[in-house]
Amino acid sequence: MTLIWSCNTLMVLHRKHALNHLHRLHERCEDEDNRARTVSSANELKAQHQLLLTTVNELITLLKAQDWIKATEITRHAYELIHEQYEQQRTSIIKSTASGGLTVVETTAIAQALRWIDRVSWHLARISHHYMSSFTWDSDNTIQSGL
Repeated sequence: MTLIWSCNTLMVLHRKHALNHLHRLHERCEDEDNRARTVSSANELKAQHQLLLTTVNELITLLKAQDWIKATEITRHAYELIHEQYEQQRTSIIKSTASGGLTVVETTAIAQALRWIDRVSWHLARISHHYMSSFTWDSDNTIQSGL
């Protein structure tokens, strides 16, 4: 009996974590919409913007198909790509400012947008991970709802 209760507790905990990240994602998208606009318009962030759009569109399709594992894989991959480029991209933006390619105001907006897209991709990855983890594997390798 204790084992079943523990599994259910873990599943509920994962769903609570997913909701927490969903709340943070909502706040970032609602309260920081100027950063989202900068991401979509800045040439320096075109690759990250396209990756995020592609990931979200694919994620919608996967969620409709209830393919939680693939959803987790694509969001984690997108976050890893965006995060790996973060410091290099930030350094490039600062160098562009030093050489006169960007104004200080432009640099600040782009740097904030870069941080925003890094955090948004992190929350998408964590939402997918925790939601997928709120399910359990049955003995025949099918996913069964944990609740």
